[in-house]
Amino acid sequence: SMPISIQNLIGEDDRERFKIALGRARSLQETSEVKDFLPASDLEEWENVPQLRGVKTLVLGSRVDFPIYRKYDWTLSSEGHSARVICAGRMCKPSSEVDQEEESSLLDFLNN
Repeated sequence: SMPISIQNLIGEDDRERFKIALGRARSLQETSEVKDFLPASDLEEWENVPQLRGVKTLVLGSRVDFPIYRKYDWTLSSEGHSARVICAGRMCKPSSEVDQEEESSLLDFLNN
């Protein structure tokens, strides 16, 4: 199961697919230990790294010190020969006018 700390940061609708990606990153690390002696191209490694797009993630807002959900693209990879998984995220721009309006409305509410 996912650690509580990560579970609290990922939006409820995205938790299951994030959990699956974490499991995949861990399993790829286990299989890569067996294949360490085989050279892999950068492209082959990149294709095997779990990536998630548009995951609702709880972060501190840029205009207020209050947590809000923003969409992030996440890449997950294992850390060498340990059980750790490295999560690298990049914030997505609001994908639609509706997303932008919702975010602006929330920030206005929080500021007042």
